[in-house]
Amino acid sequence: MFIDTTTCPGFTISVLNKSFIAEKPSHRDDVISMVATSFAEGEPFCKFLGITADLLKEHLVEALVDKCIADELSLVCMDNETGRIVAAMLNEDFFDTMNPDEEASEDLVRDLPEALPIFALLELLDTQLVEKRFGSAAGVKQNEVLHAFMGATSKQYSGRGLASHLRKLTADYAREQGFAYVVVEPTNPATQHIWTNKLGGSVEYTIAAKDFMMLDGSKPFANDTHSMERQCTIVMLTL
Repeated sequence: MFIDTTTCPGFTISVLNKSFIAEKPSHRDDVISMVATSFAEGEPFCKFLGITADLLKEHLVEALVDKCIADELSLVCMDNETGRIVAAMLNEDFFDTMNPDEEASEDLVRDLPEALPIFALLELLDTQLVEKRFGSAAGVKQNEVLHAFMGATSKQYSGRGLASHLRKLTADYAREQGFAYVVVEPTNPATQHIWTNKLGGSVEYTIAAKDFMMLDGSKPFANDTHSMERQCTIVMLTL
């Protein structure tokens, strides 16, 4: 089992899997709550679209965390003093991203329509990367590309370097598991900086949030004064 107790003194970084949850079942709910709250309160698009932590928890994060537990590809960071989960990097095989469960996808769009612009933006970024690097979705093989999907840190633990360490360890762990690449769609400059400047990832495609257009011709982020100049990117890191 991958366990790191030295990178961040006072914290333990572990693989999110059934064994980890079995040691303390409340960790599952800690991860779900922390990730949902972090995105609702700190992710600019979620804030602009009014997507609450409860909505994220019920319709996205809970199912995602359960999949991550089964996949054993995600990392979590625990505060040794409190025993609480304070940061996480939720990952999946990019093959799964490109070949989603159709019924689950339809349920997600139906139950969380507020997030449709975000899903559409992510789909655009993923499609541009796949066409550039793999030709088509059929070119993405299992256990080749790790998708770093959702990274979160509790607000009171920001500024301690946990985000950088988790992403670095994610790349190390992906390499150990036989992956050749990591792909990520960082939604803010801080995480873009980590993946590109600190870890050496390459920006494969970028679009300004204000210019993103839905299929119906609407631009959902055109009036988001906080994010309209934000550059949305997809980054690939070669391991």
